[in-house]
Amino acid sequence: MELIREGFNILISPPAIAIDEAIKIAHTSLSSLFIAGNRISILTKIKHGYEVARAFTSHQLLTLLENTHHQAVFVEHDPSLFESERDAENVALALRDTAGRCETLVYYSASHDEYLRIISRLANRIIAVTEHRPGYVADIIELNTRREVRSFLLSDVQLTLEV
Repeated sequence: MELIREGFNILISPPAIAIDEAIKIAHTSLSSLFIAGNRISILTKIKHGYEVARAFTSHQLLTLLENTHHQAVFVEHDPSLFESERDAENVALALRDTAGRCETLVYYSASHDEYLRIISRLANRIIAVTEHRPGYVADIIELNTRREVRSFLLSDVQLTLEV
């Protein structure tokens, strides 16, 4: 079971899931960009496959997104980049635009907050992964006209659909 698909994906998950998905994306894409903010949590666990850029403000994030030419973009959410809800709305628009120019865009966060909620409104998919013994459960929300919701049990080791 693949969690990430083409388009604008929001991934809310424990770091282990995000690291696994980021590595898969780097291995299957010709060019990949990882954008980190003021805080870096998973980047140090991803050994190679990404060009790395840092955004210290929402305006720097907008510039990086507008100028990217990569096949895949992975952005780690950092709420300290935003000064207002308007900043998050502008970033959401830029993320949607960038997703239209690249194959895959993942906006990752380990937890929910108000800025992530605003950004999520424009995503194609929201993937929320939570721990569930013996592994993880993924709730996937397709933000289309049907507002489809699917749940999958992921194994702890392989991070794939358990049969």
